[in-house]
Amino acid sequence: MTKDNLLSVGKITGVHGIRGALKLYPYVESLSIFKSGHRVVLRDPDGKEESYVIQEGHPYKNILRLHLDRIDNRDAAESLIGSEIFIEKSLLPDLEANEHYWFDIIGLEVFQTDGVPLGKVVSIIQTKSNDVYVVKDSDNEKLIPALQSVVVEIDLQNNRMIVDLPEGL
Repeated sequence: MTKDNLLSVGKITGVHGIRGALKLYPYVESLSIFKSGHRVVLRDPDGKEESYVIQEGHPYKNILRLHLDRIDNRDAAESLIGSEIFIEKSLLPDLEANEHYWFDIIGLEVFQTDGVPLGKVVSIIQTKSNDVYVVKDSDNEKLIPALQSVVVEIDLQNNRMIVDLPEGL
């Protein structure tokens, strides 16, 4: 596992019971990536990393209850509280055509169809109807709706997005 190939997918927030179960706050919508047998990397708050294999994971209220190999008691589990959990990007499910993961979008340079640069995508806001890209340059911030009528092209190879802004944006 190389660092470039890893994606942060959650944080250990506590423990459950005495057998080493971890409470994981997931950063992802789909919990299918937390399958038995998948290898994960935990990075503690001091930056120390260790690799584990998922034994099982179960949704529990608004978190995931996770069991990892070699973590079989409460003390071992408590030592991991505050750790961030990473998976290999290759474990993510395949997307449909014209769909992208947020980590692919954040950092793209954004240009209008006439070539005028607007800045970089610095974050994404999720709304009920559609995502909104937060694009910043040195002076301004623009909120650009992630709609097919607005986003003309996403070119991951060249790290850019082309948009056709509606009047008033």
